[in-house]
Amino acid sequence: MVAADAIFDTRVDTNKIFVSLKTKFIPRRDKNKEGLSLLYLHITGDKLRKRIPLDIYVPLTEFCPQTQRLKLLDDHSRDLNLIIDNLQSKITSIKTTYRLTNKKLDVLSFTEEFVNGIPRVNFFAFADWFLEKQKGQLAPSTYKKQKYTLEKLKRFRSVIYFTKIDHAFLLTMRQWMANQGNLKTTVESNISTFKKFLTAAKKQGILLPIDPNEIQVGNTNGNRTDLKPSEVNRLFDYYKSTFITPQNRLVLGYFLFSCFTGLRISEVMYIERNQFDEGFFEFFEKKKARFQRRNINQSTRALLAECPELFLDK
Repeated sequence: MVAADAIFDTRVDTNKIFVSLKTKFIPRRDKNKEGLSLLYLHITGDKLRKRIPLDIYVPLTEFCPQTQRLKLLDDHSRDLNLIIDNLQSKITSIKTTYRLTNKKLDVLSFTEEFVNGIPRVNFFAFADWFLEKQKGQLAPSTYKKQKYTLEKLKRFRSVIYFTKIDHAFLLTMRQWMANQGNLKTTVESNISTFKKFLTAAKKQGILLPIDPNEIQVGNTNGNRTDLKPSEVNRLFDYYKSTFITPQNRLVLGYFLFSCFTGLRISEVMYIERNQFDEGFFEFFEKKKARFQRRNINQSTRALLAECPELFLDK
């Protein structure tokens, strides 16, 4: 056994034996209507063999058994070779992980990891997998935003292969979003989310035609206009007036509470009436994931007194 193969053998500590697991890309002999052959991943080890169809079709005569890649130099063949490279990276990652953790890797466990492990070909498959993996660590609003961005991009392309993501692709995607009527800040926000998934893919060892660090993201803040103190006072006067409707008073009350305290709307909506004490109130600051205590100032006290339904009815 050569040294290069030995690192990918899995030792079974109890019996001190080595199980050699070998993988190889092999196309079927029969062809479809287009004259192409389905590529399979063959896995052998410990007298067992498994074949996994890869949903990749190649011209049989142009597939080199030695390099396990296409010999053609056209763009489509290069894309297919890069897809195979990503699959090979996935294979290496599985073998290395099992070896370093001293776990037995047999044909069945490898097949399970390969089929249900990290998606390395389709961007959406990876992004959906990674988003669900991160769900418990993200604020609900962040998860919802990223999920919505993925659903939007699926209207642009139902499938996006990692091999197709380059600077030209990003220009086309930006233009599509602009043609959909998205504001520039919205486009840049979507690109920012897209970049985050690509960065995560790179950290997982997925080969990309573009370095995520090279993707420039523009301003995502939009245009903001600050209210003058006199304008806030006019709103407060309207809030205390007798001719404001109950529904408008409730909505305006939450807005003014944000003005008087500096809290985000996402933080305001999680506050309950019983969290207000005589001189302070508590709230959960989502951005820093911690509870905060804030004094109740005179304006806030007057606001709560004018509307008993505030923080009871959302």
